[in-house]
Amino acid sequence: IYYVKTSLFTTCELDNPHFYFESNKMKMIQGDKVVARPVVLYLLDVPLLALPYAVFPNKGGGRRSGWIMPGYGESSRDGQYLKGLGYFWAINDYMDETTTMNLFDRKGFQFHHRFRYTARYKYRGNVRVSQFTTVLDKNLANQSRENIATKWFVEWNHSQTIDPTQHLNVSAKYISDPQTLRNYAIRRTERLKQQMLSSASYSKNWQNLTLALAVRETYDLNAAARLLVPPVSLGQKIEERTRTLPNISLSKKQQALIEGDVNARERWYNKIYWSANSNINNRQNIYWEADSSADSLAWQPKQITLNRFFIKNSYRTNASQKFFKYFAVNLAANISQGIVPEYRRAFLDSTGAFETDSTSGQVVFEKLGKTAIRHTGNMSLSAQTNIYGLIPVRIGKYRAIRHVIKPSITFSYSPDFSKEFLGNDLGYFQK
Repeated sequence: IYYVKTSLFTTCELDNPHFYFESNKMKMIQGDKVVARPVVLYLLDVPLLALPYAVFPNKGGGRRSGWIMPGYGESSRDGQYLKGLGYFWAINDYMDETTTMNLFDRKGFQFHHRFRYTARYKYRGNVRVSQFTTVLDKNLANQSRENIATKWFVEWNHSQTIDPTQHLNVSAKYISDPQTLRNYAIRRTERLKQQMLSSASYSKNWQNLTLALAVRETYDLNAAARLLVPPVSLGQKIEERTRTLPNISLSKKQQALIEGDVNARERWYNKIYWSANSNINNRQNIYWEADSSADSLAWQPKQITLNRFFIKNSYRTNASQKFFKYFAVNLAANISQGIVPEYRRAFLDSTGAFETDSTSGQVVFEKLGKTAIRHTGNMSLSAQTNIYGLIPVRIGKYRAIRHVIKPSITFSYSPDFSKEFLGNDLGYFQK
């Protein structure tokens, strides 16, 4: 154990360090830690921060709580700065928390907090919170709330295996201003981000079924900036957010239509398989649209929220059979069903032609609050065989070349649903 009086502690390698910690009393326990009190942080010999006491790690290996030494520098964008001053807290073997602070003489200061947690084979994740504070008025006599701008960025990532059949994943992000990362982020990859993605998903597997639930949001960080450019056409849109709230999928794995006895010989009808999938989706778009109010094009002051809900069911049947021992023939049929709670129908004039808007020239629609169901489908038939052969060629140690030819032929059919099908007009297209 060593006792030190009036000491300096720094990681700067210069003879006259840019920054350092000064303490009147310091106790150094070799291979363990350093205890100092009181402690004052100096930047260019100017005191910035005082603490009643501080504990610094003084041994290598393992995860241990302790202070994080900062780095000093200067740049044309940020001016002189002190980055990375903070504290690492090793809560236990499964959790830790890191808090760091950055000081910039041109931008103000930043606080970054990161909390990490994990449980082996169960879950792991982290929470990151960043606070960016900018002093707008450099005159210290004029400091008030109006002269200080604070921005926030919050991120949560979580991955969990509930059991071998259930999984949960979350990646959520929040930002108080779309230009926050561009103006304050340290890493270049974050400053160049054009979009911010948030999502959460859950999946559950059974023997023959799979259930998946997901929500997702895409945030265009440049959408607000593009509003500064006037629109060039009526109906032009600038999308800020696109959301899927939610997307639910239920899938039935491929299964034999008629199960056969395990010990019995497989019959031709045991080779007919079927599968199904059902998807429920609600898509939300938040955007600005150009309007022609006041005899000029301009962006509408309020955002528009458009919700699109649909259900899609699909069914598939396929049968693979062998003919004459050498030919593999596969017959497949697909049927899709789409369901929407409402749809649009174009207005027709007296001649039966589509009515158009006199200003924009676009077709005018009316919205019908009725459920619409549409069925589509297709069929395919394919055949394939393998032809094997040997070409007697003597090249060095080689005596022959073996080759395989796989000729195949496929026929597919999909009805033209814009026309009558089996003598009936399905009404899928408005003429």
